Amino acid sequence: MLDELCGGTDQVVQALQGDDGIICHDLGDGKIIQAGAAPAIGDVTTGDILPAYRRVAKALAPARLPKVKSFGTIFGSDVTNGWLNALERDDD
Repeated sequence: MLDELCGGTDQVVQALQGDDGIICHDLGDGKIIQAGAAPAIGDVTTGDILPAYRRVAKALAPARLPKVKSFGTIFGSDVTNGWLNALERDDD
């Protein structure tokens, strides 16, 4: 899917190279993208939009579904989509 929508795996990896803790791990025919040293969630209500997560979200935006279902009972569909959409905003 990265080939068709994001220009290919190599292009995505190249776009994510930098000094903000993003690491692209090899996984056979694919990659695992680690955005920072440890998982984080940020807080879109206070503008705490994680820079490494934003870079990954923008690099993968063409491959993201426009809307996703909820991730369980704590993060409903509206909260989940709000968080994902906030990562792609350009209103720094």
